[in-house]
This record gives sequence, structure tokens and C-alpha cells, in this order.
Amino acid sequence: LKQIQGKKPEEINNQMPPSKLLIEAAPSYDKVQDGIHILSQIGLDFLCQECLHFRNWIKRMVEKLGG
Repeated sequence: LKQIQGKKPEEINNQMPPSKLLIEAAPSYDKVQDGIHILSQIGLDFLCQECLHFRNWIKRMVEKLGG
């Protein structure tokens, strides 16, 4: 854990999707149910601040929807 402490999610492992890493660490992880719960706890702003790829994906979706 010390090796990854303080790193952005994309810096930890860019070869495997984050959900696969979570399932590997916690086999009972449910991407939809747990993802909704986690997001409700940390907030979308924090997630966008910490995850550049996610922030850019959200930005592209908003632009495509005319926002």
C-alpha cells in the first residue's frame, strides 16, 4: 500500500480497469451497487478532481449532450 499511497488511480495500474482491481481485492464487489454507494460518499466533484480520465470522460459526455 505504501507504494501506491498518494497516487492518482491512473498512476497505480493503467493496464487493468479499476473495477477489475477492486474485484480482485474484494471478490464480493458489485460495480453498480457499490459504485453508486461509493460515489454518494465521496462526491462527483472529488472523483473528477482525483481522476483525470474520468473527468475528461464526463466532459466529453456533457459536450455531446450539448451542455
